[in-house]
Amino acid sequence: ATIEKGASVTASRNEAGHAAGGAIILKGDGAELVVRDTGTTVTFEENCAAISGGAVHASSGGTFSFLRGARVLMVRNVCKLYGQGMSLEAAFLFVEGRGTKLEIEGCRHVLTGFCILESSHKGGSRNGGGLNTFTGSRVVMKAGAEIEIRHHAVWVGGGGLAINDGSLKVSGKDTQVSLKIPITV
Repeated sequence: ATIEKGASVTASRNEAGHAAGGAIILKGDGAELVVRDTGTTVTFEENCAAISGGAVHASSGGTFSFLRGARVLMVRNVCKLYGQGMSLEAAFLFVEGRGTKLEIEGCRHVLTGFCILESSHKGGSRNGGGLNTFTGSRVVMKAGAEIEIRHHAVWVGGGGLAINDGSLKVSGKDTQVSLKIPITV
């Protein structure tokens, strides 16, 4: 699927009650979501997944590509285990181009009203509050792209970002990853 040319798309209050990917799941080679072009905005807000990827989850070769000035917002999404905003399992995330921005903002609160997850822990997901990668996943950023992850809580590791058996490659002038107020509880 491709979202482009100034389009605006919102996915909110979806739930994967016993699975991954509260709003979207991409599974397998060829499963891809491309968001591109300046003025194009995709918002994932208050989605919930029981296992991983509160907003989105990709696995087994699934790919997210955010390119050429697009803006992707993941706001107040929750999950029980891995990646309140996004989770990658043997999958890929490409963020490329000046002005391209992925923003992943946490709930700041454990109980969110729209989805209460069963957990004996004080709050948040287990690993990678904003973005969690595992099983050889790759995150590639270049050419002035930006990822900003803020206000996430986890109870094991990686308040904002967890790279588990994966890679993060950041290259090019003005390309940046910002972690703001990551919290481990």
